[in-house]
Amino acid sequence: MLISAETTRKVDREFRISLPERIKEENVKPFTLPDPLRTFDGKIIRTKEEYLAFRREEVLQFYREKLYGYIPPAPEIFQWDLIREKENALTGNALRYEFKVTCAAKDHRSVSFPVLLYLPQHCERKELPVFLMPNFYGNHTVTPEKDIPVSDHWLPFQFRGSRFQTKEMREQFRGSDQVPECEFVPSAEEALRRGYAVATFCYEYMMPDNGYFFEHSIYQLFHEELDYMSENRSYGSICAWAWGISRVLDLLDGLPETAGGKRIVLGHSRLGKTALWAGANDARIDLTISNNSGCCGAKLFHRDFGENMHLMAYMRPYWFTLGIQEYADHEEDLPLDQHDLLGLIAPRHVYVASASEDHGADPKGEFLAAWHAGKIYNLFGLQGLDCPEEFPAPGTTLHSGAIAYHLRQGGHALTYYDWVRYLDYADSILKGIKK
Repeated sequence: MLISAETTRKVDREFRISLPERIKEENVKPFTLPDPLRTFDGKIIRTKEEYLAFRREEVLQFYREKLYGYIPPAPEIFQWDLIREKENALTGNALRYEFKVTCAAKDHRSVSFPVLLYLPQHCERKELPVFLMPNFYGNHTVTPEKDIPVSDHWLPFQFRGSRFQTKEMREQFRGSDQVPECEFVPSAEEALRRGYAVATFCYEYMMPDNGYFFEHSIYQLFHEELDYMSENRSYGSICAWAWGISRVLDLLDGLPETAGGKRIVLGHSRLGKTALWAGANDARIDLTISNNSGCCGAKLFHRDFGENMHLMAYMRPYWFTLGIQEYADHEEDLPLDQHDLLGLIAPRHVYVASASEDHGADPKGEFLAAWHAGKIYNLFGLQGLDCPEEFPAPGTTLHSGAIAYHLRQGGHALTYYDWVRYLDYADSILKGIKK
């Protein structure tokens, strides 16, 4: 069913009241995880061939129907235009490209969005590996560079309130320290120093993060508005945002500097959920990084701690297909869990990161999902987390397998500390490797 604003407010109020009890470890009930190597009809999976033939598709289909929905296909018309370029960008170590990407249908319906790309200033510019990170508030907010234009597209900021209502107000948030990417510039500088390109775009150009304004979303290329508002709709915002990631990959595939290079997709919070779904669907992504993605991201559902599916289904119903409501009040009946989602990325690499004080996201639940996903990776002859099934102490980094994990001290954020560990891992698995 469609969710009313009154229901959303009620769920939010009830959850806030219950949260102090939901983040106490002693209140976690015993649970049994579904076996990732057993199909829904009971077949035991013993080889990667059996996994690919009998298990992977049923897991992917379940997530499409009951959680994330179907990612739309590539647009009928795809083009990009280089708007401007600049040498000696950032602190003088980068070549900056600004693109306008346009996706259109043959009847002239279209969606456009800007992409910001930094390349190392001094390097052999071919087959560059790229860190791609969607941002929350617009490209001008992740860099202090004054010549990055403030978006004149009002919609991506509308739901945030009056502080984004005018272009002048948005200017105040240039390079802002009030957004999760506040350490983007030093992080990007470090990535460039190591030979990576860095790309970013604002996710809300794909779909506003409030469930409305269908006519400004990518879905207007594929559906009628009546279909979008239907109780039978099979897609949500996360699919739209993941679609945006794939379109930026299309752009990177078409640039001589980055064509053939490795792709690392990094997402924080709701965009961590998005990164995982994109990684499960787009095989071009060599390393998928989930930073503090929490519930409906890397966190286990069966471990009833912190945020849960009920909250997601009634507070953020537009993120998902309406099928999420089927299990929202009894997650223990789910026939799979998020270790299965991480397993969909195999044999490509995946990195899950948690923060010790990010209680709502359940750091332990994120770690356990990464640990149990190793059973799927083992089928491919790859090592998962090389550690006991024991939640590590803050400051721990586990980088030796095809699945990586770290636990940072602190709260819900994406910091330079996180970036350095992602870069270290990317160095270890990708440097010197070409497609």
